[in-house]
Amino acid sequence: MSVVELRERLALLKETQKREQEEKRDQIIQGKRAKSQKLQNTVEQISFCRAAMGRTAALRWEEKKARAANLGTPSQDERVLELQRRMEERAAERRRQTAQLHVPPPRVGRPQLPAQTEAQHWLELYQSRERRLQAMQEADRTCQPTHHLEAA
Repeated sequence: MSVVELRERLALLKETQKREQEEKRDQIIQGKRAKSQKLQNTVEQISFCRAAMGRTAALRWEEKKARAANLGTPSQDERVLELQRRMEERAAERRRQTAQLHVPPPRVGRPQLPAQTEAQHWLELYQSRERRLQAMQEADRTCQPTHHLEAA
C-alpha cells in the first residue's frame, strides 16, 4: 500500500472512532436523562401520596371534631379506647421487632467442679511431659551413630 492509501485509511479509522465516541456519549447522556426523569417522577408520586395522606388525616380530624361537637363533649371512653389500641399496636410492633432480632444465648457447658478441673489440669500436664520425653528420646536415638556404620 502506498502512503496516501495508509493516510486515507487512518483518517477513516479516526473518523469512525470519533463517531463511536460521540454515540457512546449520547447514550450516556440519554441514560442520565432517563434516570433523572424517573427520579423526578418518583419524587412527584411521593409528594402526591403525602398530600393525599394529609388530606385524609385532615378529613378524619374534621369528622372526629364534628362527632365531638354533636355529642357535646368528647367521650372519655372513646379516647381511652383509642389510646389503648395505639398502645397495643406499639407493643405488638415491639414484640415483632424483638422476635426478629432475637438471638438465642450461647449454650453454656456443664460447669466442672474445681477438683475435676484441677485433676484434668494435672493429667494434661503429665501427658504433655510424657510426649516431650518421648520426643527427646526419639531425637537422641536419631542423633547417635549406629554401630553397623562404624564397622564398615
